[in-house]
Amino acid sequence: MMQFYYSYQPVIDFFLLSLGFAYSQQIALRAGVFSIGTAAFAALGGYLVAILVTRTEMPIWLVIPAGAGIGAFGGYILSIPLARLRGAFVAIATLAFVKVIIALLLYFEDFTGGGSGDQQHPARHEHMVIGADGSAGHLHQLVGRAVHPGADFFGPGAG
Repeated sequence: MMQFYYSYQPVIDFFLLSLGFAYSQQIALRAGVFSIGTAAFAALGGYLVAILVTRTEMPIWLVIPAGAGIGAFGGYILSIPLARLRGAFVAIATLAFVKVIIALLLYFEDFTGGGSGDQQHPARHEHMVIGADGSAGHLHQLVGRAVHPGADFFGPGAG
């Protein structure tokens, strides 16, 4: 069974990431707002996490909340002028915000890596994975642990 997971791990990870982005869009739509800004918030957090992990070698488990925080801060900053807008103007303003973030990420190519992102790969440390042997640092196992904390996803004696 684990061979199946390891062979299809990129597909499963991409599916779960896409599911998360779709759900974040659904939350905005349920609130009655058509916002395209979700992509910009994810880009802010993702680029921050990638830059901090590759350049400072900080533990990824400390950097991920910082990425979520910078995305939330970007949402807060964007919400101040958006509070006065209604209807299609919200969608236009969030699209403009996404375009500004994309332009900034592409313009500062030396710092962000441009459209390809930062191509440096951090050294694999024990604090960057869940299992001590390095075999459990996958997104689908993180989601499984979050959904069912008592499950034994990582082998005997790990749970």
